[in-house]
Amino acid sequence: MKRVLSTLKEKWPEYILEILVLIIGIYGAFALNNWNENRLNRIEEEKILANLQTEFKKSRILLVRKLELSQGSFQSGIRIIELMGAPKEVISNTNVDSLFFRMLPGTGNFLPAKNAIDNILQSGKLNLISNDSLVDLLYDWEASVLGYTASEESGDVLVREQLVPSFIPFISMKQMDHYGNDLPWTGATKLETNYQGLFQNLNFENHLDNYLYGLNGRINSLKEMDELITKILHLVEKNP
Repeated sequence: MKRVLSTLKEKWPEYILEILVLIIGIYGAFALNNWNENRLNRIEEEKILANLQTEFKKSRILLVRKLELSQGSFQSGIRIIELMGAPKEVISNTNVDSLFFRMLPGTGNFLPAKNAIDNILQSGKLNLISNDSLVDLLYDWEASVLGYTASEESGDVLVREQLVPSFIPFISMKQMDHYGNDLPWTGATKLETNYQGLFQNLNFENHLDNYLYGLNGRINSLKEMDELITKILHLVEKNP
């Protein structure tokens, strides 16, 4: 025992040095591994941000187109509802068929690009985005898309089941389609129409009012989504 204590007493500086070297080696290996992991995460984050930038720019193009079409539809609907109760001569001097064609949706739903953001959410890579504000905006975007899609589907049902049935007995779809579809059967109808009766019909006015109310809400949603895209692109492009 005395020999062991004597040896330790004589060689303790050497032992301490070996322990320090071992600790430094472990710490260095850990630091190097941590640095490399952070470097790889940063590279992956840059790829994610680049993909998001490309995707949201594409989505903005689709959104702007959808917004323009929706606003045109809304303005035509406003013109139609202003004609409710109008005298016969006013109705006769208005191209009602054209107004109806421009009012009704028929341009497809708004389907934003989603590959990049879906990949981030489904693969668990959201934590690689270091900007917390950007993460919050991505969640807001997902919620906005879901809300808009649900509203658009509800609006489509309203058009099919309420609005269109309320005016079909009065006007000619054949004449209406002539203003947008290059189809051989469209054009003037040989059958009797009753545009004056339509514009005296309270049932149609109520369905039209309901349609415009929903469309106005979707237009406002699209504007808010456009603002979200602006904020997201600002943060994506700002990150080094």
